[in-house]
Amino acid sequence: MRKVMKLEVVPKKQERLKVAAYCRVSSDSDRLLHSLSAQVSYYNKLIQTNPEWDFAGVYSDEGISGTGIAKRKDFQRMIADAEAGKIDIILTKSIQRFARNTVDLLNTVRHLKEIGVEVRFEKERINSMTGDGELMLSILASFAQEEVNSLSQNVRWGAAKRMSSGKPHSHPRTFGYLWEGDVYVPVEPEASAVTQMFQMYIDGKGQQEIANWLNEKGITTVKGCKWDSTKVGVVLANISYTGNMLLGKVYSPTPMSRNTKPNKGQLPKYFVENSHEALITMEQFDAVQEEREKRKTGKSMRKSRAERTFLNGILMDDNGRKFSVGSRKNFNGDHAWRINYNGQDRPDAKVFDSDLRNLCCEILGMENFEEEIVTDKIDSIVFKDNYLTFNFKSGESKTVPYIYKRKGYSPESKESWRNSIKVSWRDPERRQQRLDRLAETRRRKKCQQLQEE
Repeated sequence: MRKVMKLEVVPKKQERLKVAAYCRVSSDSDRLLHSLSAQVSYYNKLIQTNPEWDFAGVYSDEGISGTGIAKRKDFQRMIADAEAGKIDIILTKSIQRFARNTVDLLNTVRHLKEIGVEVRFEKERINSMTGDGELMLSILASFAQEEVNSLSQNVRWGAAKRMSSGKPHSHPRTFGYLWEGDVYVPVEPEASAVTQMFQMYIDGKGQQEIANWLNEKGITTVKGCKWDSTKVGVVLANISYTGNMLLGKVYSPTPMSRNTKPNKGQLPKYFVENSHEALITMEQFDAVQEEREKRKTGKSMRKSRAERTFLNGILMDDNGRKFSVGSRKNFNGDHAWRINYNGQDRPDAKVFDSDLRNLCCEILGMENFEEEIVTDKIDSIVFKDNYLTFNFKSGESKTVPYIYKRKGYSPESKESWRNSIKVSWRDPERRQQRLDRLAETRRRKKCQQLQEE
């Protein structure tokens, strides 16, 4: 006979939930920082006094906007801890504290829901695990995002109003000046350095030469970094050093974006004359801009690489394509002539500059290379199938074989390199120089990261 037994349900012991909280304020003002401190204290007490909860921490970001989540370090850390199973429930004051971007909010909440983490919004009384939770989140997040757009329009209107009256909307630190209210005030020794930078450029110095001069003088940028050609170019292009201000040079494309773009006519600009003390004249500024444009287009007083090279336009292949000489030297200080075929160098279409000079001496019977004799007698040099044909202006020609061979270190340079390595390891001064170079490289990377932020 079949026997049926009833099995009593043994209630499973309820595990304590790991609960965390997230707080954020969008400004570093004392009032909002006090608000953040109050939020942290409130959630600490709320979680730790609940007997069914285990305290999993309070995550907070201060002085960071809610329009994006990329720069919120504690928010990112909270998500990582949730993925690692350290959090079951996340408490937050409101949707605006969590995220104002609808896409970011929904993507984050959906991801947390997939891994079994619940998000509770106290002000709106929304639980992400309930059926209508996501619908309510979508609606309320859209309102929060629209509030950001409306606030951004008000800020833009206020900024335009200030600029139209000749007042800057913000007070960015400019090399050579400090702000006193809404007015630039020169500060030494930066102001003198700016004047010298413009004069050096007018005298024919390059941007990198000016940067080297500043670094030798121990003058740093406003962020404490060393100078390079790009940073010098920013100073040389700044019209503020003439005692005038150009307002509205950049703008933010969307309220949700923190990145700015150059204003090329998208919004009005405002030019304020005689707004502060000048460090240079307008004539100096215009002269520098004209010279910078000339150097960009290759029409500068400084000769280009091609103009400095006597064989430019003379050395070519059998199809009339002209060789160009590279600016970079090899291990032995030699340049290479080459032809660029659709973005790629053809391996056999290369000639070393030193080999060309030696062949010219051999063919023309010169003991030492003389540029004037070569340009007077040679009309063109044609490269084809590993042969160089020298065509003379007299109508004669001579062909010699030439195969490009990559040149490595000479025996003398190898020996010099070995000796330098030995000395650098044994000599404390040389070893310290290496350590200083390494420290300088790390400092430059840190400055670059600060500028990107």
